[in-house]
Amino acid sequence: MKLRRAFVPREIKVVLVDGAGTVFDPGSKMPGDAFEKAFTNFGLQVPRPLIDRHMGKEKMAHVMAILVEPEVKASFRKEFRGEPGDGHAQIIYGYLKTNLLLEAEKMAVIPGVFDAVSKLRKMGIKIVMTTGYDRETTEKIFTKFPHLAQILSDSVTSSEVTQGRPAPFMLYRGMELSSTYSIEEALNVGDTETDLRTSDNTCMAGILVTSGITSLTDGLEINRKLGRAHLILPSLVEIAEYILDGTIYERIKTAEIENGFRACFV
Repeated sequence: MKLRRAFVPREIKVVLVDGAGTVFDPGSKMPGDAFEKAFTNFGLQVPRPLIDRHMGKEKMAHVMAILVEPEVKASFRKEFRGEPGDGHAQIIYGYLKTNLLLEAEKMAVIPGVFDAVSKLRKMGIKIVMTTGYDRETTEKIFTKFPHLAQILSDSVTSSEVTQGRPAPFMLYRGMELSSTYSIEEALNVGDTETDLRTSDNTCMAGILVTSGITSLTDGLEINRKLGRAHLILPSLVEIAEYILDGTIYERIKTAEIENGFRACFV
């Protein structure tokens, strides 16, 4: 299968970043744990891979996507003698919001990321976080973790657009907030397949980081699945380094992976 060339930025004025697994929370454990506990609170046991499969989506949409998974739907029917619906999703979403704030108490930073982002800010590059959380939850996380808000230029939440990821609207809103006129001046960074789908739907350069839930091996498979040669890097630390030394453009263009697989074919 031939992969299409990556979208390559012309000049980066804004880096749009996912939150958990990209800026903070190594391994993106916080949202996964919160989802697992929310479904347990409701009375359903959901395997972690099913939770991770939809990671990156707007959180209510994420809950609904899990509920309609065949395995989960079968468990729901057995437990509750009916079909899952919006009302059930709302209850689980309520548990989720509570659990997210509890999990935020244990939230850790990804080594080197805050310093790397600060260097980009000093160079005049704006950093806008996009998140599947709503504004209320995001602000509570900022309160618990004030250093996070301080390193960002701005943030966009799923409650501020008509559709969350993989729709392109949060990225467009991030461009608006950063006064970025062209997609060629923006870069999107995340740790999930949903993040990359959002980049593609926006025709924006997208980089996958392995500091969250996606490994290099899984990232290569996602590239094959999506048919797009996204660059895969360990974290935002390397991205900042390559932006500052001017090599990010060529790296995105060629997308050469460390194990020898050349992800970009003509």
